[in-house]
Amino acid sequence: MAKKIILPIDANANAVQCLKLSSPQDIDGTSAHAESAAIQGELVRIVAIDGDIRFLIGTAPEALVTSHFLGDHQEIWMPIEIGEKVSVLGGPAHIATAGE
Repeated sequence: MAKKIILPIDANANAVQCLKLSSPQDIDGTSAHAESAAIQGELVRIVAIDGDIRFLIGTAPEALVTSHFLGDHQEIWMPIEIGEKVSVLGGPAHIATAGE
């Protein structure tokens, strides 16, 4: 018999989606923009771990003060092409790929 998979539920009894994450890359863009290694997935989680950050995704990204904003201790899930990188400016961040 196949094993039944049960998703966790929230306070309203709605299923909460779960994804396995790769080991995070810690990148520190405190003094200048910093790039992650090439991402080997199609969905990336970015978390600002100590202060507000700016981020940019691309093949050779360079985050600027006009790039996407992410507040202190916030997270965002972004689609990404395999082989692209994440650049961060303003502070440290955790970068993890979903589904690895």
